[in-house]
Amino acid sequence: MKITSKKSRLNVGIFLYLDIKNSLSKMSFLNKIFKKKKNKTNEFSNKSDDTPINESLDFITHQKILKDEFDFLISEFGFKKSLNKWCSYEFTTVYSKDNIDIIIIFTSLSLPLVSIKNKKLPYDESKNLINSDIIEDFNFKVRSIRSTNQNRTMLFRQNFIRSLKSDKEYDSSELENDYINFGKNEHIELLKESAKTIRENITKQKGVIGITTYS
Repeated sequence: MKITSKKSRLNVGIFLYLDIKNSLSKMSFLNKIFKKKKNKTNEFSNKSDDTPINESLDFITHQKILKDEFDFLISEFGFKKSLNKWCSYEFTTVYSKDNIDIIIIFTSLSLPLVSIKNKKLPYDESKNLINSDIIEDFNFKVRSIRSTNQNRTMLFRQNFIRSLKSDKEYDSSELENDYINFGKNEHIELLKESAKTIRENITKQKGVIGITTYS
């Protein structure tokens, strides 16, 4: 399949995600994000003294969904898990086969970002040459889940960003409680829907998976 160009797209709610990301990248205390507030126990952290992020409810949930919903990439389509680790405050999982990468980025207290990358295609935003697809572009339900989550948690995230920028102990309790009540189900549903879309795109050669070159 040949196409002349591919327009750059913006993910729903990406701006606040990038605000958190940029704020964290400028901090000298990045390790704050890897611990929960001291002397606090709730359903999210389950421990009262600096629970590591890899023991938190959202990370445990994320790992379980990846295994339940994305292992088909390995068993049915021959992908290999080429990356599955923390890169600073993001946990990145990449499934790779030939020139295709399935990329899933998890950041605590945010819905994950899922994309498909064709490494054989050039990337040049100035020429509208994009070698990745964002799953939201192919699945209305994923867009709706993220939009609902973003609208509901916008104020909580702004408060969280302010606390990160201060010298005080950061407070993520609003986001943690929202995850317990709403975000966990959204997290699960978003990744389930993303896995369905990835299966369809692989099978039907949709998006960048089916593109061989830009002319």
